[in-house]
Parts: sequence; C-alpha cells; structure tokens
Amino acid sequence: MVLLNLIAIYSMLCIVTKIAIAQPVPYEFNLNINNNFNLNFELQPDGLIDHPENPKDPSHGEPSHGGDDDDYDDPTLPRAYKKNPKLFNLHKEMIHIESISGQEYEMSYYLINYLRKEGLNIELIPTPDGRNNIYAWYGDSKSTKVLLTTHFDTVPPFFEYRAARDEEDRIYGRGANDDKGSIAAQLIAAEELLKAGEIGKNDVSFLFVVSEEVGGIGMRSADAYLKEHGVNWTTVIYGEPTENKLAVGHKGIYYFDLGVTGIASHSGYPELGIDANAALVDIMYDLNHYKWPSDKLLGETTINIGLFEGDYGVQV
Repeated sequence: MVLLNLIAIYSMLCIVTKIAIAQPVPYEFNLNINNNFNLNFELQPDGLIDHPENPKDPSHGEPSHGGDDDDYDDPTLPRAYKKNPKLFNLHKEMIHIESISGQEYEMSYYLINYLRKEGLNIELIPTPDGRNNIYAWYGDSKSTKVLLTTHFDTVPPFFEYRAARDEEDRIYGRGANDDKGSIAAQLIAAEELLKAGEIGKNDVSFLFVVSEEVGGIGMRSADAYLKEHGVNWTTVIYGEPTENKLAVGHKGIYYFDLGVTGIASHSGYPELGIDANAALVDIMYDLNHYKWPSDKLLGETTINIGLFEGDYGVQV
C-alpha cells in the first residue's frame, strides 16, 4: 500500500478520496458563521476561569493590562513600546504562552481572563475533541455590526519572545506575526475606538478559534454552532498577516489522501507484480501538470504533495 498525502493549498474543486485539488475562490466575508452558543465552562465569582489540573501560572494566567513608562528601558521590549504600552504588553504576554495546535488550553485560559477583566461577555464554543473557541462581545447583543476574528494556535516549534530593538524594531517569537499580533491589534483597536466614542458597545464582537493551522476544526465548529444559534454580523474582518495591506479575499484549502494497492514482487521479476509507487508517480505528474482553474483576484491553483509513503524494501 502506498499513501500519497496531497495538500492542495488554496483551491475550490475536490477530487474525492482525500486528494485535494481546486480552484481559488474569493473569501466569503460573512463566512456563513451566523450563530451563538452556550457557555460550557464554569466561571468563578471573580470572573476568572480556573482549572484544577492547570493551576494559575502567575506569568501567564493573569493579564498585566499594560505597563508603565518605566518599562520602556527594558531591553526585552521594542522601542515602540512607549507609544502603546498596553498593546505591546498584551502581545508579549501572549507570545510567552505556548499554544501549538492541539495544545491551546493555557492560551484560551489567558484570553478568557483578559476579556473578562476588560468587561466583555464571553461564551465558549466547544470542538468535538474538547477544546474551546472563544466568542466575546461588549453590549447586550451577541449579533454586532462587525466581527473581528482570528486564531490563537500556532505552528511548531515554540520559541520565546525577543525584541531586536534594531532599525526595524522587530519582535520575534512564535505567533508574533501569525496570529497573536492580530489578536492584540484587534482587542486594543476596538477598546480605543470604544473609549473614544467612535463605536458603540453593540458594534463589535470577537471570535478567537483553535486549530486553524491544522485541519480547521475550530472555525468549522464555530461555523456550525453559530449558524444554529443565529448570531449575525454585517462585516467580518479576519486577522492574518497580509504585509499590512487590506486583503479582500483568500484561497480555500482542501486535503486529500490517495491510496494505491499493488502486488509485491522482486525487482528482478517485475512482470509478477504491480508497482504501486510507479502508479502514484504517474498520478502526481498528471496532477502537477493539469491545467487547473485560476482566478483574476487570487491567481493560480496551488498544489502541494506533502507526504509520500511506500512499503517494503528497495528490491521489492
């Protein structure tokens, strides 16, 4: 048995059995995520969430909610820190928390505490495997004009926060860009606009999801749950690194596996067997050279063959 794992990145057509191929499709900003859900986590009287198997870590569990100007000389902070201490502290604290896909508990704990302390209402959307997406809103309505959403899981490996303090004033650390930078920007921007009277409490809500980097179970669970409960928005803004440019769409993604079963024989007697590897090589060639659809906005269909596995030895 030979297994070909194809990740067809950014597409719209499916070829069954877990091979994914497709055409780029403009992103649906309403996302079909229109719903609501019930809190499946118990809140303590002080509004913080605790867990008997995960005692609070003073460095991660409780958000600092900004800092003071004395922190500006801290070499671990970027030079731009003084412009918005709360923004940079929130960003730094989140990067300190390891939240590789499937291991997001501590990060969800941190976000829930932060949102509660900021006075937001919170509901959690469970995934089938027991993790939680977070939905939050300021006012008395879960349906708002704008939804700000992104994910709080990261790809591996985890590495710690570091501010270069060079000419570009770069910040390093897993999730600094994708996507804890977006979480910090969304939360602080909304808070500042609300305090300035530019928006009202029923204008904006937040959805932060798990497992965007692997399989998308977080957003798919949120989609199904929110549809069922009828939460609506006029506009959805998804935070992702886009080189500081406004993106109006992105490609979709499909994952497929293709298995081919052959008949084993010694390489000296190929007529006695069926070579599954050779069959898959031919299939991969055809997939890579097929004229897949393209899109004026999103460009060509992209195909990635991420895993190729075959059994037996080199002489079989």
